[in-house]
Amino acid sequence: MTSSDAQPAVGVRVPVPETEPTDRTAGTGGPVPGDLRSRTVNSAFWVAADKWVNRLASLVVFAVIGRLLDPSDIGVAALAATFVALFQVFAEQGFSDALVQRKELDREHPESAFWVSLGSSALLAGLLVAFAGPIARALGAPELAPVLQVLCVTLPLAALSLTPAALLQRDFGFKRLTQRRVVANLLGGVVGVVVALLGGGVWAIVAQSITSAAVGVVVLWAVLPWRPRLRVSWRAVRDLRGVGLSVIGIQLFAFVNAQADKFVIGAFISPTALGYYYVGTRIIGILSDVQTAVIQSVSLTALSRVQDDMPRFRRAFLSLTAASAVIGVFTYATFAALAPVVVPLVFGTQWERSVPVAQILCVMGALNSVLVFDRTALIAAGRSRLALLITAVQCVVGVAAVLVSVPWGVIAVAVAVTARQYLVWPLRLRALRSALGLSLIAYLRQWAAPALAGLAVFGTVSGAFALLPAAGSLWAQLGMVAGGGLGALLVYLGLGLLLFRGTLTDLTSVARGRRSG
Repeated sequence: MTSSDAQPAVGVRVPVPETEPTDRTAGTGGPVPGDLRSRTVNSAFWVAADKWVNRLASLVVFAVIGRLLDPSDIGVAALAATFVALFQVFAEQGFSDALVQRKELDREHPESAFWVSLGSSALLAGLLVAFAGPIARALGAPELAPVLQVLCVTLPLAALSLTPAALLQRDFGFKRLTQRRVVANLLGGVVGVVVALLGGGVWAIVAQSITSAAVGVVVLWAVLPWRPRLRVSWRAVRDLRGVGLSVIGIQLFAFVNAQADKFVIGAFISPTALGYYYVGTRIIGILSDVQTAVIQSVSLTALSRVQDDMPRFRRAFLSLTAASAVIGVFTYATFAALAPVVVPLVFGTQWERSVPVAQILCVMGALNSVLVFDRTALIAAGRSRLALLITAVQCVVGVAAVLVSVPWGVIAVAVAVTARQYLVWPLRLRALRSALGLSLIAYLRQWAAPALAGLAVFGTVSGAFALLPAAGSLWAQLGMVAGGGLGALLVYLGLGLLLFRGTLTDLTSVARGRRSG
């Protein structure tokens, strides 16, 4: 994302609420006194609370719904969500990231972003309603049409939240964003479970999504004093559009890259096969959200603040990748070893076919624990076009891999999706070296040492499970999971003291600093 060439703001403050009673030029992107690291750590704490509470609740809800719904129901819901997510990319127009990254904001910038996004989302929702039938017929899934027509209401609901949420994120207001999402997701989960218990089938997931979106709007507008005037400044739109167009391109390619596998499976295999695949991918998504996404969520805000100090920028980037790799690799390695017991235990034995999908995608997740910051760093450094190019190449490679692999089933697709990340990695490394002047040895060291420890964890726990008799009772299964998790932690920490002691020390000091603060 490139910095705007427009004239700086003329002292107009965007009235964003204070999230801390301290130092701030709220929402203008001006000087922010105080320790950036402490504010980033504090924000990461609230993002962690957001991810862990919400994903724990989501996991419980998903487990309950997964036991009550057929794989075909979940497959239809996943296919509908894919189309809605595609329309969402065009509805937002990249304005959220543009508002966070931009150094200076006039009052007209968020106002214009809000009204343009809202109008776009309403138009796109109408188009989705009109074309739901033809889309369903083309995919041979007639039950998809009514789901699309109802689920599209989440488009304008999301648009009502995008600009206010971006202003809070810009001002490190992650505490209030966390509170909003917790309330919304808990209420949405309750509604979803009730509908599932009443035999609602796929409509349980639809009801959950709409309720969460609606409650999120109400809570966000209740805590945020900012209110847009009924006006659109096309100058402000142009200011944001330069950034927004690059972000749209990045998000569109990223969407195709992330969703092509689900679309192809649903269209060329079956909604039932997509259900099994979706459960595996959803588990990996939850794992990502509760660890690497915690740090990633505050990275754009933090890195954008030091975009003019490249040595400091590089140090912050390496610190983020080191922490994320240590946490992420352990998470994926441990889950890959425990998956044969955990998935049937949590979701039911009918989902055993999702186990190998989740295990294969853990190999991708381990790499993503460092890749997750690449595009964010390039955008924060003003190299959004380079980020767009990388995303486009990865998209082309990913779609080709999925199309080639789909005749061999969902396991082959999971292998292809994972291989895509490793095939494109050298291009991403070259971009980081070119744009940031980053030492590739220093960067690779952040991932290689945890990866070796992760392999040892997977081998140790998987080997132990292979030697033990199959657990029949619930308590025996819980004992295997607890014992396997504890063993994984001991092995990982033991090797970590040899391979990446410094990062472990940094993480410990940050945690202590947060508790003492």
